[in-house]
Amino acid sequence: MSEDLRLAAPAPHVPRRRRGNKARATELDVRVGQRLRDARLLAGVTQDQLGKAMGVSFQAVQKYESGENRLSVGRLARAATVLDQPVSYFFVNNEPTTADATSLTRQEAELLRNFRDIERGDIRETLLKLTREINELQTQKRG
Repeated sequence: MSEDLRLAAPAPHVPRRRRGNKARATELDVRVGQRLRDARLLAGVTQDQLGKAMGVSFQAVQKYESGENRLSVGRLARAATVLDQPVSYFFVNNEPTTADATSLTRQEAELLRNFRDIERGDIRETLLKLTREINELQTQKRG
C-alpha cells in the first residue's frame, strides 16, 4: 500500500464509551420532558411517530418525556419543528411544580386540540360558556 493511500484513507470511527458519569436530570430536564409530552399530545402524535421523526426510538421519547434522559438542543429543535411549537414553548413556566398540576391528560389534550380546530368563534364561545356552567354546577354541589 502506498503512503499516499494510507494518508487518504479515513480513520475508522470508534464510538466513545461513557463511563457511568451520566449527569442526573435536573428539574428543568423533567419540566422540558413534561412540555414535550404535552406538545406531543396536543399535536396528536404518538411516541413512535415522534421518535421516527427525531431519529430515535419510542423508548428514547419515553425517557425524554419522563426526564430520565436529557434532550440535546438539536433533538429539542427537531421535536419543536415536528410538533409545530417554538423552542421557547418547552421553557415557558419552568418554575418547579408538580406534574399533576402542569401536565395535560390525554383527554385534556384531545379537548384542547379539538377546540383549536373549531373555526367559528361563536361555537367556541358557546363551548366555553358550557364548560363554565358545568364547573359552576359542580362547585355548587360541593359547597
